[in-house]
Amino acid sequence: MIPCALEYLVPPTNRLTLGTPVSLEGRGLKRLKKLSGGYPIYVWPGKIHLESKMLSAGLTPLTDVADPNLSTLPCGTARWVKPATQPLDEMWFERLSKSEPMNHESIIAEARSNLPHWHEMSDGERSKTLTTWRKRFSWNRSVEELESDSKTATMPWEAVRIVGHRGCGKTD
Repeated sequence: MIPCALEYLVPPTNRLTLGTPVSLEGRGLKRLKKLSGGYPIYVWPGKIHLESKMLSAGLTPLTDVADPNLSTLPCGTARWVKPATQPLDEMWFERLSKSEPMNHESIIAEARSNLPHWHEMSDGERSKTLTTWRKRFSWNRSVEELESDSKTATMPWEAVRIVGHRGCGKTD
């Protein structure tokens, strides 16, 4: 994995780095994916207002906001906290991305009860998911290589996740 500070990805601090700047969108994101060489990138801090952009870019945010009751992100999109362990198929991805904030909680609850977890998926479902992820996140390895690393209990190391930062959710 490649650890990355958020400051390297968002303006204005991403323009202050030595070398070529990278970002969460456009040419800067293409540059970042090329430079990563296919390794997963973990970003800290995983700010909640950028979570959707980081996940869409194929980056894993290390978040301080692990509230399971948070169903709408500040950008107005639904928050799906299990992108790797309970991946969205195309239908659910579309449904969540087009849903209104007032419906997020009920749609998320419905998706949680209807979508299989990684370990419950058939080989065909896992293969289809890997094909989708490979295309969406520009992974370098072939689907066959990803499948050989993916078993019932494990997913490829490239899988995009949301990781709770140490101490997040602490209530005392």
